[in-house]
Amino acid sequence: MAQQNSKQQQPRQTSPTSGPRNPVSGGANAGNANTNASTNANRGNGAGAGTGAQASGGNGGAKPSGPFSASDLNRIVLEYLNKKGYHRTEAMLRAESGRTLTPQNNQSPANTKTGTLPEPKTTPPNAESTARPISNPVNVPSKRDSNDTSIVSDDKLKEVTAPENYIRAYSMLKNWIDSSLEIYKQELLYIVYPIFIYIFLTLVPKSPIFARRFFDRFSPDFKVNHSSEINRLFSVNSIDHIKENEVASAFQENRYRITISRTPLNLLLYFLNENESVGGSLVISIVNQHIDPIVVETVTAKDKLSDGIKLIDSENGKSNVDAEINSIPVKLGPFPKDEEFSKEVETELRIKDEQERKQVPQLDGTSSSNQSKKTLLEEYRSMHNEPYDEKTDMNSSAAVAAASDAITASSPTPPKDMKEQLRPEEENKNNTNSDGSKAANVEDGGKNVATNLDVKTNEKENESKTKTTDDSNDKKESSVVAPVKIEEKKQQSKASNAAFIPPDAVMESPSADTIPLPLKTTLDIKLEIQKVKESRDAIKLDNLQLALPSVCMYTFHNTNRDMTSLEFSDDCRLAAAGFQDSQIKIYSLDGSSLSNKYTGKEIPSDALTASLTGHSGTVYSTSFSPDNRYLVSGSEDKTVRLWSMDTYTPLVSYKGHNHPVWDVEYSPLGHYFATASHDHTARLWSCDHIYPLRIFAGHLNDVDCVSFHPNGCYLFTGSSDKTCRMWDVATGDSVRLFLGLTAPVISTKVSPDGRWLSTGSEDGVINVWDIGTGKRLKQMRGHGKNAIYSLSYSKEGNVLVSGGADHSVRVWDLKKATAESGAEPEDPFVGYLGDVTASINQDIKEYGRRRTVIPTNDLVASFFTKKTPVFKVKFTRSNLALAGGAFRD
Repeated sequence: MAQQNSKQQQPRQTSPTSGPRNPVSGGANAGNANTNASTNANRGNGAGAGTGAQASGGNGGAKPSGPFSASDLNRIVLEYLNKKGYHRTEAMLRAESGRTLTPQNNQSPANTKTGTLPEPKTTPPNAESTARPISNPVNVPSKRDSNDTSIVSDDKLKEVTAPENYIRAYSMLKNWIDSSLEIYKQELLYIVYPIFIYIFLTLVPKSPIFARRFFDRFSPDFKVNHSSEINRLFSVNSIDHIKENEVASAFQENRYRITISRTPLNLLLYFLNENESVGGSLVISIVNQHIDPIVVETVTAKDKLSDGIKLIDSENGKSNVDAEINSIPVKLGPFPKDEEFSKEVETELRIKDEQERKQVPQLDGTSSSNQSKKTLLEEYRSMHNEPYDEKTDMNSSAAVAAASDAITASSPTPPKDMKEQLRPEEENKNNTNSDGSKAANVEDGGKNVATNLDVKTNEKENESKTKTTDDSNDKKESSVVAPVKIEEKKQQSKASNAAFIPPDAVMESPSADTIPLPLKTTLDIKLEIQKVKESRDAIKLDNLQLALPSVCMYTFHNTNRDMTSLEFSDDCRLAAAGFQDSQIKIYSLDGSSLSNKYTGKEIPSDALTASLTGHSGTVYSTSFSPDNRYLVSGSEDKTVRLWSMDTYTPLVSYKGHNHPVWDVEYSPLGHYFATASHDHTARLWSCDHIYPLRIFAGHLNDVDCVSFHPNGCYLFTGSSDKTCRMWDVATGDSVRLFLGLTAPVISTKVSPDGRWLSTGSEDGVINVWDIGTGKRLKQMRGHGKNAIYSLSYSKEGNVLVSGGADHSVRVWDLKKATAESGAEPEDPFVGYLGDVTASINQDIKEYGRRRTVIPTNDLVASFFTKKTPVFKVKFTRSNLALAGGAFRD
């Protein structure tokens, strides 16, 4: 036994250099050991067998009987561990194998035969082998060494940027943010959304399967605030989809601007650097390439207004927002007046002013109040922003009155020119009493084009001057009247010339021939005079410290939750409601009868309601024409119908939309109307054509609402893609794009002066925009998280009224916290109307604390209903606010 054990221990006593030089001897010893071990095993001696196994394992230089050597096996195992990602196990095995007494080969640096160190090589020891090299071969610096600046191989780069690593990195980031402190958590969650989008767009080219898994797993976290973008990106599965999808391409080609305070940003970067080896470097790369952080000390709501996609100039990589978007010149001034029509209106207004002056002395105790009251002509000039010379007008009126009195005293019959002045009034009265003469000429509307005032103004003024001078010379009634008239015409000429000098290029009036309009009729003159009277008698709301607007609420009962829309006419005499049973009902608001003016449809003489039947689907929207003689409606049956308010019958059915029509609105100029549809388009129609004149395409989702600019030359559309667009009616182009909204836009309204736009969203936020620059001025909150159905401006444009799904009407100070804010009240409003605490308590009572949003300081009044969502709010021409909705049981 002793002899056998001494033979078995001989290989362990052999020097390391003897192995490679005498492989046969080593092999013989191994063979003897194995033979003796088997002999001892047959004898039942287990110790001998164990010793033989120990000897066999101790000789590391011995080549096994298989085709691979020990070094080959080590290399294969290391390669397998590296491929599978077992980096720690690989490192441990490499360290353990380095401590073993393995024999050296001829390529070893410690080769004693040559006595010199060979140059480092990047090839594996067995270059002729077909096996792939290990990740870190001998004499090659470790690629995971942070001090090494060598270039990483393609295989290693692919391994680091593998799709699963992106998912692991995002999951790690999300878990870290969820466990962060509450004071930093909100800002950190704000930056996660763009990181999620850009990681998804990075994974799509790498692996669509992993990209889809990533999207389905984490996209529900953003559906509350970014549902539109998430829905649009759901179909992106390839590089071609990214190019075709506008949302994906917008993110891919531009940076995402985000406002964040310094401390949360430092915490984020420190966390990513600390976990750089396990995915932090991937997130850092995303932030560096695609996100533009704006670092501030404290993030406010105003700072976040500019967050979102930031367009980048492809040439120099800098922001080029003004060159890319919202830079197309627009003309927001009022639509030019028809000079002939304006002269006729002023003539009528002078006559009525003179009649009022004659009636003043007959009224006891009211002379002082009437003397301070504006004349109709003065109100008409102020409505059109034209100067008014009171002295000249008074002298002119007195001269006309003196001349008329002298003529009346000398002759019982008025002269010919006075008859001509009175003729429009008589015709107006006759047309008012007769039903058939009221009809407007619709067929000729598209053929008559308004003249260009910029070219023909001076010609018309010269003609009017010549005509006035000739008439005064023919009369020769008084030597005083003619000079006064000539002086008056000079003043008017100066005023009219001054009106055509725009104070600002943006507020310049569009050309009169931009939009063809039908000829004016005597009914238009009557309506214009009525507007002037109502404007003069309107409630003054220019100073909210003195008065707040009054709201008249109309509640519709027993609708069985079928009422879907509500609209008030411009004269506020009628209301139109749409229902799910495809009917439209007309209501009389002033108590006047709705009896049919023509024979055909039998309506009781004392009827206060009328039904319009013709649609085959839910009626989603209605709109009255400016003259209140027509009604247009949009329905689920994809059609738009025109109704007569004289006969309460359908006139035209307009077909063109491929999906339900959500909203319709008449142009303030008349004759034209616009529609919004589920087919992602808005369309412009005229009453005398059954096909659309313009198709406004560009939104990525449903177009939910439309509204016209006061000059009628531009159209605004709000969409479920969380954008609002401004379209040029004449060309059909999109001239403004309002970005940064957080929910679908379901209501829009333009200020009376045409400079500001207000949009209401489904999340209860009202955004105020400057149309000229396309920039957001401010945000107003007060409806909680409930949808805002309707908006309306006061006559002065400084008060905004909103109605929403929270069963309330809110009054807002539009100028507050802007560059045009007025004087602040000495004492804040206290009481039911202006007390914000009462509003908040009411919201908490109705919807709970979680859905309650603290109102902004723009809110000056809140009017609550019991259970009536407010479908429509509208300021009358007298500055009285109307509101209406259906009572919910």
